[in-house]
Amino acid sequence: GSATPGDTVTVNGTSVPLDSVGNFVVAVPLMIGANPVELDIKSTQTGTSSFAKTVIFDPNFSTAGKRLLYVSSIAQTFSGTVVIDVDDGVFLGFIPNKYVRGISPDGKQIYMHDLSVLSTASHQELMSPSSPLTFSQYIPSNGFLVSPDGTRLYSRDEVLDVATNKLLDKKLPASIETGFVFDGPYQGGPAITPDGQHIFCLGISCESFDGFSAVARINISDDSITDTGIDPWNFGAYLSDIAVTPNGRFVLLTTYGCCNPGAQIYDATSFKAVFSSAIFLGDFAGQIVVSTDSTKAVFGSAGNPAFQGGAVTVVDLTSWTVKSSLNIDLADHVAVSDQNQLFVSSGDAPGILMLSLNQDGTMMLQKQFVLGINQFVEATGAPQRDEIENFVFKPPYAP
Repeated sequence: GSATPGDTVTVNGTSVPLDSVGNFVVAVPLMIGANPVELDIKSTQTGTSSFAKTVIFDPNFSTAGKRLLYVSSIAQTFSGTVVIDVDDGVFLGFIPNKYVRGISPDGKQIYMHDLSVLSTASHQELMSPSSPLTFSQYIPSNGFLVSPDGTRLYSRDEVLDVATNKLLDKKLPASIETGFVFDGPYQGGPAITPDGQHIFCLGISCESFDGFSAVARINISDDSITDTGIDPWNFGAYLSDIAVTPNGRFVLLTTYGCCNPGAQIYDATSFKAVFSSAIFLGDFAGQIVVSTDSTKAVFGSAGNPAFQGGAVTVVDLTSWTVKSSLNIDLADHVAVSDQNQLFVSSGDAPGILMLSLNQDGTMMLQKQFVLGINQFVEATGAPQRDEIENFVFKPPYAP
C-alpha cells in the first residue's frame, strides 16, 4: 500500500515501515479459518484512517479452475512470487523468497528458481521425486525453457527429463542465457519453436560489437548450433528478448541502446529480415509476447528515466505497422493470457495493468493491480526500481 511519508502505519497493531516515498509492503500470516486484518494509517494532519477485512483460509481450496497470474517480485521488501486471481481481481497469496520461472503446458505445475515444483491447485511443493528439480544450479530468469509438450526442461546448458526428473547426459552446445540487463532484472530470455525442435538464444557474445552474430539456433535433435547472422548491433546493440510466433514462422527481437533501438522481425527458417526497418519502441526495450493467432506482437519498454517514454506497443506482423501504443513507464515486462488479455508492468500504478488486446490491435484497460513496488523514479542512466522480474499466466484446467 501507500501512505504519506511520516505517517504511522500498523497492521493488527504491529508497526509497518515506510520507504522514502511512503510505500509499504507487509505479509500477514494466516491461520486456518477466519483471519481479521486491520490496517491503521495515522496522519498528523488528517488523523487515523482504519481499514478492516476478514480473510478466510481454507487449506482444501483449489485454484485448478482459476485463471492466475504469477508475478516474480525482486523488491527488497516484497521478495518472492505474488499470486493473483485475474478474473475476480484479488490477490490470492504470496510465496516468499521463491521466484517463478515457468509453467508446465497443462498449467498444473510452476517451476521456481530454487528448483522447487509447486502445484497450481494447492501451491504446495510436489512430493519427491517430482520436486526439487535436479539441475546443478538454481534457474536463471533469462535462461529457462519448457518444451511445448512438457517432457523436457532446459536451464542454462542442461536438459532435464520431466518424467524421471533426471538430467540427460548430453548437454546443449551452449548456454541459453539470453539478454543484457540494464538494471534490476533481465528483461527477456531465449525462445523455443512450437514443435520443440529449435531454441533461439544469445549464443555468441556481441559485447565487442565486432559484427559477429549474437543470435544462435540450437537444433534439439542433433545438438548442433547454427549462427543465424542476426546481430542486435544492427538495431541497437543490446539484446533484451527473443520470441517465436505460435505458428513458428517468425523470430522477433527487442534491442536497446545506440542507433535505432526497438523491435525487429526475421524469418525463422532463413533468418532473413522480413522487414528492413526496426520499429522504435522507446528506450530500454523489454519483453515480447505474441497473440494466440500469431497476427500481432506486443512489445514492452521501460522508457528513459530522465525523459520517461515507456510504453506497451502492438505491431501487426503482416504489415509491420504499429496498431496502438500506450505510454506506461517501466512497461518492460509483458505476458498474454489464453483470451488475449495483456499483463503489463507499470511504474505509474505502480504494479500491473491488465489490458484487453482487441482484434484491431487496440488496447483497453480492464483492471489494475497495485503492488506498491516497481515505482517509476526520475533519474539519469538506466531505469531505477525495476522490481518486477517476469509474469507467468496459468489457464484454468479440470482438477
